[in-house]
Amino acid sequence: MDAADFKTYIFLLLFFKCICNAYDKEFKTALAKSSGDVEYASFPENHRFQVPEGCYWDQVREKSMNAGHALQTAKRCIEQTNPDALFDIFGDAQWTNKDRLSDQLLKDLIEHFSSLDLSNAACKGNILGQAYEYFIKKFADLTNKKRESFTPLVQLLNCLFAL
Repeated sequence: MDAADFKTYIFLLLFFKCICNAYDKEFKTALAKSSGDVEYASFPENHRFQVPEGCYWDQVREKSMNAGHALQTAKRCIEQTNPDALFDIFGDAQWTNKDRLSDQLLKDLIEHFSSLDLSNAACKGNILGQAYEYFIKKFADLTNKKRESFTPLVQLLNCLFAL
């Protein structure tokens, strides 16, 4: 796969993980605040973004076959559930095209990212924004293309890590 295409998958997988980690951290915080009230911890007011049931990182991670389809479905559901903040944020990457991204490669990427905590507490400041800029430059260098302009993904980072 061309580096320019591969970066699309890497970035979007990274941001999906980031959204899920932020939701999980917010859920745990609300749960502690409410002395274990799961219903309270699930209230939309306790979260920057809603992650619908069946769309969590670990639920996608559990899929041994057709992981691309599970990932694509989860991302579309998250976009639809958060239309004001995340409309079309995940773009049109071909997660179900196994010729481009085999189940095994996708599973390996998911497992790699699973070891990372991308919640606000773990990622102080704008470290993900800095990483995003670094990777844009590196991928541009690999493909001998001009550096890309910022995309809606930067808006997502700013929203996730707003103080």
